[in-house]
This record gives sequence, structure tokens and C-alpha cells, in this order.
Amino acid sequence: MKVIAKKTSSRVLKDNEYEVLSIWNDGTEKWREGSLKLVNVSGYLKTTNFTTLSGEELPKIKFDNDVYKYTSYDELSVNDILICITDRYKSMVKGGYYKIEKLLQVKGKYNIINYVKLEGVSRKILFDSYCLEKLPTHIAREMSLNQVLYDEDDKVIRTDFKKQRKLDFVVNKELFFMELLSKSILDKNRHDIDIIDWACVQSKKKIDLTREDFDDVLNMSLGDILKLIDK
Repeated sequence: MKVIAKKTSSRVLKDNEYEVLSIWNDGTEKWREGSLKLVNVSGYLKTTNFTTLSGEELPKIKFDNDVYKYTSYDELSVNDILICITDRYKSMVKGGYYKIEKLLQVKGKYNIINYVKLEGVSRKILFDSYCLEKLPTHIAREMSLNQVLYDEDDKVIRTDFKKQRKLDFVVNKELFFMELLSKSILDKNRHDIDIIDWACVQSKKKIDLTREDFDDVLNMSLGDILKLIDK
């Protein structure tokens, strides 16, 4: 199903055509009623801000193709591999693979708190399915097979960056630095601090950086930078 945006926002452009991933517009939902999700566009959007291709109101229908399934703690076992899907951790890198060493459950005041102890990471991590995702079974099986047949590395990160820099594990460093610089340039609360220094300050909770880390990006041509962003 395709729709057309009525007005421009931070996520869509007026009169542009978009493919609907999911829509809740039949009166049967609670908090999602009157909303939709678009392919390759983040978040929920109001159905009233879109029309059909013929300019009519969206039909009173409901379908959900957003099939992403969060990992439940009950699904986990020792030696499972988790993927870090956020950059919120200073001791872990987004996109990195981590192997479960222990599963720990602690009785809290009102509920049971679930932790995972990962190989090479000194502190136990509070398990959050929005941050950690179990590696799909078929990929884990293929990795194990390649280890046996071709002596390949298991790609698991076994460090919490006390002896190694987290930056060494960032996959696309140039794009990573460009994102940091872009946020720094647009930040109205920079307090007249140099763009690079402010990027270092703002990222300090997640990763330790120095001015020298940005040298390669600063030496790139504008054309190369635009190509990098467009990838």
C-alpha cells in the first residue's frame, strides 16, 4: 500500500510517495490507533497526515508487517552470541558480537532483575532486549561450521576497552566521525567551543576520542565526504 504525505516534517516530504509497512486505523487499537509506519522511515506517524494515491483519506484498515521480534531473556543460554544494537554502552560497540559467559538473576524489591556476564567484559550487564539481540540461529550455526572447516575467527569481541580503544572496533570510522561532527555543527548549545572539541565532549560517555582521531576525515575532500554520506 502506498500513501502520499500531506505536509513536510522531519521524516517525510510533502507530496512524496511512501510505502506503508504497518497501519493501525480500524478502531481496534489503543495506543497505536490512527498511526502507521513507513518502509525506511523511523517511528510512528499519524494517518491523518497522509492520503491515498488518489488523494482520499486512508481506509479504515489494520495490518502489521513489522515482524521484528525482541529477544526474551528466557531464550538465552550460556555460549549464545548477542549482538549489541545500541551505542549507549561505553564498554561495548554497536554491531559487536559478544558471547554469554553467565546468566545471572537477582531478586529485586519488586521483581527479578536479569543480567548477562559476557566474555571479556568485566562487569555484568543488565539485559535489555532493546540493546542486546540474540544472533539468529542460522548465522550462529554457519559461524560454528566455518570455525571447524576453515579455522575462521568467531568474530566475538572479548574486551571492555580497558586495554584497547573502543574506536579500533568501529566498523566505518569515517562515517562515524562525520555523524559526530554533523551533530556538533548543528548543536545550538555548543557554548562557542570548537566543533571538534565539542564532538569529543559529547561522545565521552560512550567513547573516548581525541582531536587527532578526526585527522583523516578533516583531510578528505568535500566530494569524498558526500559520497561517504550517500552510501
